[in-house]
Parts: sequence; structure tokens; C-alpha cells
Amino acid sequence: MYGSALVIAARLRSGTGDLAEALQRSREAIDYSHRVSDISNASFAPGNAAITLAAHARYIVAAEIMGAVEGGVTRALSGQWARAEGDRRQSARRAAEAALGETAFDAAWSRGAAMTLDEIAAVAIAALDELLAAENPTA
Repeated sequence: MYGSALVIAARLRSGTGDLAEALQRSREAIDYSHRVSDISNASFAPGNAAITLAAHARYIVAAEIMGAVEGGVTRALSGQWARAEGDRRQSARRAAEAALGETAFDAAWSRGAAMTLDEIAAVAIAALDELLAAENPTA
């Protein structure tokens, strides 16, 4: 439940334009959910991160996370993400596919689909950390 609350906090912060806090809450959601084995949030938190990463032109990692959520070990749980993020998810997917091209998008998506839960968390957290550092270079 706490991991989902962090995802919602990330979305609210993003909606107010507070990118640094949105990224931090998204990172916390993934880290927390992974540490406590919150399987119900295993797709929701990384899925939200993929949307944010695509919105900031981090298309390859966004496509990898999308593949992990939609086609990998969390596929059975991705319905939660799909319902909660419908339009945002589709928009992020279209942006990533347009930027990368179909072949590169499919390759990244397939790499993500092959990831374990540990790999999904590690990749998503690393990408969020990189974006956080770029947004706040003095931190």
C-alpha cells in the first residue's frame, strides 16, 4: 500500500511541475516495493517510472521497463498499470517507439521482457538516479 501511495505522490508532484520530487517519490516507490517484496506494486511503480522516463527522452530505458511490465515477469500484474495509466502509458509507448524506431523499440522491449524483478528494480532506479542527477547537478 505504501509503495502505491508513493507512486500517487510522484504523479501529483509531476502534475505540479515538481520534477525532482516526482522522480524521488518514483524512485522510493520502486525501492520500497522491491525491498518488501510488494508484488502487487511490482508493475505499477516501474510502469509509472517508464512514463516519466519517456517524457524526458530516456526512450531506451523507458522501452525496456515497458517490456518488463507488459511482457515480463510482472505481465500478469500489468493490468493494474494499464487501468491506472491508460492514456499516459499509451502516449509514452508511442513517443518511445517514434523516437527509437520500431526495430530498436522492439529490441529494448524484448530486453525488458527478459528481466527479473531484481533487474527491473535496478534498471529503473539507476535511470531515475541519472535523471535526478541531471535535473539537480548540485545534489
